[in-house]
Amino acid sequence: MKHRKLRIAWSVAWGIVAVLSIALWVRSYWYSYHAIRVIGTSYINCGLLEGQAELSLDSDPTEISFLIRTNGYDWNGSITSVEELYDEWKEGDVPVPPLAVREKFLRGFEFDSGRVEIPLWFLTSLFTAASIAPWLRWSNRFSLRTLLIATTLVAVGLGLIAWLR
Repeated sequence: MKHRKLRIAWSVAWGIVAVLSIALWVRSYWYSYHAIRVIGTSYINCGLLEGQAELSLDSDPTEISFLIRTNGYDWNGSITSVEELYDEWKEGDVPVPPLAVREKFLRGFEFDSGRVEIPLWFLTSLFTAASIAPWLRWSNRFSLRTLLIATTLVAVGLGLIAWLR
């Protein structure tokens, strides 16, 4: 076996990332994690909430001026209880309802202008696949049938994403 130690290191590293993502996935149902940074005239928001990872780029001037006053141009992070978010939403302080109120059973992908939401189960399965991949036996040759099957699977996946959107 060529490069056995490299395969072991690769699998252990991605396995640890997969286990940590499972832990974050479970904790995201009790706590909301957010990190915000102001960049020029816009800001980046990275967050985890109820099994979803969100990355958004927005340019709300009132929010940017508030962020610059409170934190400057550094990263600003917060961990909030999901119960507190529900209470703030019911009082009208938070305009967007938490995910559970949006009545989605199996959360999927959401792509809006400037915002991407990816379910944590998808990220966990990617990390798990990355840890298993070095141990699979790969052929040096691909047939035309293999290429057509792979192309069909990619087309079906993209079609599902477009249909769900």
